[in-house]
Amino acid sequence: MSDLREELDAALRTITPREAPVEAAMRRGGRIRIRRRLAAAGVTAVAVFAATGYPALTRSSAAPRPAPVQHQGIVVTDEPPAMGTPSGLIALGTVDRVAWQVSVEKPGRQQGKNALPQCYDITLGRPGAPTVGMSRPAEVGCGLTEVTTLEPATFTSFNRFGDGLNVAVVGTVAPDVTYIMVTLADRQQLKLIPVSAYGQRLVAYLTPLDDQVVKAVAYQGNGQYLTATLFRWQGLSIYGLWLRPGDKAPPTASAVLTTGTPGGWRGKVIAYEGPWGICLVTDDVMSLCLPDAPVTDTEVLGFTGTGPPQIVYGSAAANVSRLRVTLRAGSTVEVPIVKVGDGRLWAFGLVKGQQVSSLAAYDASGNLAWSGTLSH
Repeated sequence: MSDLREELDAALRTITPREAPVEAAMRRGGRIRIRRRLAAAGVTAVAVFAATGYPALTRSSAAPRPAPVQHQGIVVTDEPPAMGTPSGLIALGTVDRVAWQVSVEKPGRQQGKNALPQCYDITLGRPGAPTVGMSRPAEVGCGLTEVTTLEPATFTSFNRFGDGLNVAVVGTVAPDVTYIMVTLADRQQLKLIPVSAYGQRLVAYLTPLDDQVVKAVAYQGNGQYLTATLFRWQGLSIYGLWLRPGDKAPPTASAVLTTGTPGGWRGKVIAYEGPWGICLVTDDVMSLCLPDAPVTDTEVLGFTGTGPPQIVYGSAAANVSRLRVTLRAGSTVEVPIVKVGDGRLWAFGLVKGQQVSSLAAYDASGNLAWSGTLSH
């Protein structure tokens, strides 16, 4: 037996074992994963290797750890008020360690017995809360509207609140909504829990302009949920239709509305149409969003402040081919009609000292189709 063992040992010593095929296995595994991804889009394929006896292969072929979420350094929090807080307080939190809170005002008697709150107060900083070298302005806004039966929430934005770095948003919420989950661009999430105040359910949040909302989901008590369509521009997120899983969002469209004012403004207006309605942007600044704007008639949709420049926006009926603006100084401006999605829109700018005397729309034959004025 000892002679046989010695012969076997001698024979084995003459065999030079090959290196473990680590690199080849890894390359082949990479090709398998790539092919599976290409062949089954949307399906995650996992390649499993039996690497018993090859510790190096086990370490090298391990799946890489996911990259950590990179926050921009500004932490945002949002929470409902505690029990026993003053009536009307609906949300509070911090943004970059600066405290904030939002409350709604009690409707006045002149608004009626069953009136709902329409105005709200937004404050940066609270007594005893830390601040970081910022002023603590308070802002008052109005325009809250009761949520309709067709949507889970209706939001109102207060643009560039306080120091100009943040956006405050207040919303009314439907009775069947348990909470709304808002996701920011840097993946932070805010859970908005509705609070009842003066006969209305409300939520609010405050976010930095450079960390806009990229997703909002409303969860209902029956286990279903709806996702908002958003128009995002320069830190603002405008809420459009709320869609259930499987719903298809309406198409979007955009176009430049050419403008011209003799001896005056030469900027441009871009119109965006989609599930949010119509949003108009003037020289990279959000000017106006009209969620339910009628775009089938000829009319003035709105204008921005008092200027200068003051930008005037409108829609045109199908039979209108051009718009003429007559200024009080006597000169006229021909304004083109531009098709944007399903609508036809126009815009023009007024510089300092210019005022509109009248507006007139004409059809292709030169016949007067509509006339109007601006009410400042």
